[in-house]
Amino acid sequence: MDSQLYSAPSIRSEIAGNGEITGHFTVEEAQKLAAVLQNPLRAPLKVEYSYDVDPTLGKDTIRKGISASIWSVVLVSLFMLIYYRVAGLTANIALITNIIILLGVMCSIGTTLTLPGIAGVVLTIGMAVDANVADLRAAARGTRQGQIVARRHCRRLRARVRHNFLIRTSRRSSRPSS
Repeated sequence: MDSQLYSAPSIRSEIAGNGEITGHFTVEEAQKLAAVLQNPLRAPLKVEYSYDVDPTLGKDTIRKGISASIWSVVLVSLFMLIYYRVAGLTANIALITNIIILLGVMCSIGTTLTLPGIAGVVLTIGMAVDANVADLRAAARGTRQGQIVARRHCRRLRARVRHNFLIRTSRRSSRPSS
């Protein structure tokens, strides 16, 4: 250390737990070597500050995370209900079912809810909402296209009915009366 050789041990067997340096040392040399190995930088250790972290700090963070998750689910569900109406109600039921299944599985395997775990649950909820919104948009688009097709069909049907009515009416009027 520091370009100075204190000892040149050789390894004779596997080191399992404790190592042993053997050689021809005086007591003073052995103590000096032990001191060098315990504090190789020869720097005094000075504690500048220390503080304790109370376990309630983690509990408070978890509580705030769960509260934020609940508020986010409530607000997103309210938005989907207002914006998509009946389809939003269906999506909310699917979302609540997803949350119940997720928390049920987590409880059944004995997981510990940590802050990253809460973030994962929120991410899962977000993905479920995203999937529901995508499905609702596709359904709305299909409904609009279906309504357009239905309107065209109704126009054609009315035109046929009108046409047939006019033909029958004109045939009746062209018949001689008896």
